[in-house]
Amino acid sequence: MLSFQSPNFFIIFIGISITQFAFSNADAANCKTSYRSQRPARTSICEDDYATKYTCFTSSCSNNGRQFAPMKGCLHNGAGGQSEQQCSGYKPGKSGHYECTNSGGQSYQCPYSVLNVPFITCGDCALP
Repeated sequence: MLSFQSPNFFIIFIGISITQFAFSNADAANCKTSYRSQRPARTSICEDDYATKYTCFTSSCSNNGRQFAPMKGCLHNGAGGQSEQQCSGYKPGKSGHYECTNSGGQSYQCPYSVLNVPFITCGDCALP
């Protein structure tokens, strides 16, 4: 059937197909600087260790198959005993710590830097 059609149509079809693939190609990102889900929770904002921000599909984001980053030695609002938290969002905090927010919306200060922070990786991201 294709042999009866003009070769120009075939070339245009191939060109459109290649262009669509190039524009829909997704990037992966290691969210070492910060990570947070947006509302609605379909997308997340991920900032890598070079401070490049990505918009990612939340379903493609995880740390060892979980949608949180585990952090130890965390202090609730900078006071009280240390605890381990499941951080569904995080960003640089005060004095060399990371501010972790758990799924309950509670904030903690955890003793990490961009060099050693447990981070979420997202597989389906684009630059905003």
